[in-house]
Amino acid sequence: MNEWQEHKLGDLYDVSSGLSKPADQFGFGHTFISFKDVFNNYFIPEYPEGLVNSNEKDWKSCSVKKGDILITRTSETIEEVGMSSVALKDYEKSTFNGFCKRLRLKENTPIKVSPHFMGYLLRTRFFRKTVANFATMTTRASLNGESIKSIPLKFPPYEIQEEIGMTLYSLEKKISLLRQQNQTLEELAQTLFKRWFVEFEFPCLPSDYRPQGQVNLSEMAKICTYQRVGGLPAPDGNNWFIYVLLCEDGSFYKGMTNDIYRRFYEHYTGQGAKHTKAHKPKKVIHWEKFDTQDQARKREEELKSGYGRTWIQRQWEKVQGGLPTPECQLRMAGKMVDSVPTSIGMGEIPEGWRVGTLGEIIVNYDSKRIPLSSNQRMERQGKYPYHGATSIMDYVNDFIFDGRYVLVGEDGSVVDEHGFPILQFVEGKIWVNNHAHVIEGKDPFSTNYIFLQLRKTKVSHIVTGAVQLKINQGNLNSLEILIPDMEVVQSFDISTKQMFNKIFSNKREIQTLTQLRDTLLPKLMSGELTINLKKCLTN
Repeated sequence: MNEWQEHKLGDLYDVSSGLSKPADQFGFGHTFISFKDVFNNYFIPEYPEGLVNSNEKDWKSCSVKKGDILITRTSETIEEVGMSSVALKDYEKSTFNGFCKRLRLKENTPIKVSPHFMGYLLRTRFFRKTVANFATMTTRASLNGESIKSIPLKFPPYEIQEEIGMTLYSLEKKISLLRQQNQTLEELAQTLFKRWFVEFEFPCLPSDYRPQGQVNLSEMAKICTYQRVGGLPAPDGNNWFIYVLLCEDGSFYKGMTNDIYRRFYEHYTGQGAKHTKAHKPKKVIHWEKFDTQDQARKREEELKSGYGRTWIQRQWEKVQGGLPTPECQLRMAGKMVDSVPTSIGMGEIPEGWRVGTLGEIIVNYDSKRIPLSSNQRMERQGKYPYHGATSIMDYVNDFIFDGRYVLVGEDGSVVDEHGFPILQFVEGKIWVNNHAHVIEGKDPFSTNYIFLQLRKTKVSHIVTGAVQLKINQGNLNSLEILIPDMEVVQSFDISTKQMFNKIFSNKREIQTLTQLRDTLLPKLMSGELTINLKKCLTN
């Protein structure tokens, strides 16, 4: 420990500000490292998702190079400033958020500094506590450049810095891989949610559907969706049907069957007819039911005649709005109805669905939340995550909640740049302060479903406060959402259950690795632990 030297950050680093531009300049252009990228990561992501319309002047003044440190300089609360992220590579033509400061090593520093070591040193409890002492709070929390330069830190020789940094970084890489896997799983679940509840392409085979012969029902269900065949009668072994298919090239195909679902599947997979093999069908736009096969065949022949083809074409033009004549006589699959007028304009929705409010399908546990000050948390250190508005802030020795919940940011950071809510999806024993709403699904809506619903729902219109943004409980409960058919909701939960179980299995492993990292961090940074950790961890 005698080899460790104390230096102020200003002795080692130059401090500069980030990029500020109007909102319409974001979302296109060149790499932009966001506040979120800095806040959520010890090290800047290899491929940041942000984009900004920047130029050579911006790249020069707000560049990000290997060894640079970005620190959040202002936010809604003291606890959100001074969060750091270190660059492990040069980011070409990149800039960083104006709510951050950049620390760049001076040309002639008194000591050599390891980027990996700094990534962890600046996330220690000591540094976080020091930041809290240097930061100021008026309408917003703030940490200025001079304050950053004044912060004193202790550094071991470079070789020890590297050993400490790389040991902890090996844990970080494992955590990162698990997070990437979870991101992929969540994206799959979101894609499925969008397909079912936004595009209305959800499986709609009748619950008692039993086709004749051999058929893969799971594959058939993927193709027989509401928009294509929703609401058609199930086969009963007695009746026959004629059907008209609309194909992708705008042509029509007429046919006869005793099972429209199976026949559509055969057409869609290229097994039904030469025409539909060459021109993939989109949906059933008309069907009729008959007592006998002969009656159905006679009607099929009529529809295939010149008169029948003209009738179908004219009826379809009515659907398209080309001929404002009497009501269309087509009996189409996937019937859609106008939703009631809403503030978010949902338009047409499947028959049997309705517009409701989030409060109808959730249980809210806000009354059980208890905030703890930083001093109280210091006295109650433990293994249970303590959640704030956006993330885990600490670990304490007790818990309030035990289960699976969605945490919705209540004040401070409540929406992202696109207007969607700031969410945490958690499971297990946790403590939550009063800056995040605590909700779960109300039967038959699972908490998994609530999470995905909120991921796809913009909430900017329910946010109040000009300086301190807030989503109060009343506004959250009144948020307008689509309430689907209950059988569809339950089917969706079954389809996504394994994805979410794997996500939370990975989260538990992440928590274990994170706690190991955070336990080692202060011991390593204080010099208390000096053994060969790489060998120890390998064993």
